[in-house]
Amino acid sequence: MAGMPNGATGFDYAFKELEECGRRVWHTQSGLSNLMGVTAADDRLPKQIVTAHTDGGAGGSVPGLDIMLREFCPVRGLGPDGRPSKGTLNRLELSDLAARLYA
Repeated sequence: MAGMPNGATGFDYAFKELEECGRRVWHTQSGLSNLMGVTAADDRLPKQIVTAHTDGGAGGSVPGLDIMLREFCPVRGLGPDGRPSKGTLNRLELSDLAARLYA
């Protein structure tokens, strides 16, 4: 995977470096969204996904978004409000964003 961005940029990133960069980008976007008023209450799935189909192997079932978010947030370093935790932001060297979110 690291070969694609390395080939395009001429840099020699290791996969772990790219993975960490992706985390920083994701948490930056999440934190900026929180600063603009987005909260966990805004987390929704499209209507097509939460509408039960009548046939097939998943007929009659819909994803349990509440359960998924309850498990996803701690793994991703988010609080129950959907906000990146201060510790996560500081670990990712996003302390300026942490200071704004937790002022």
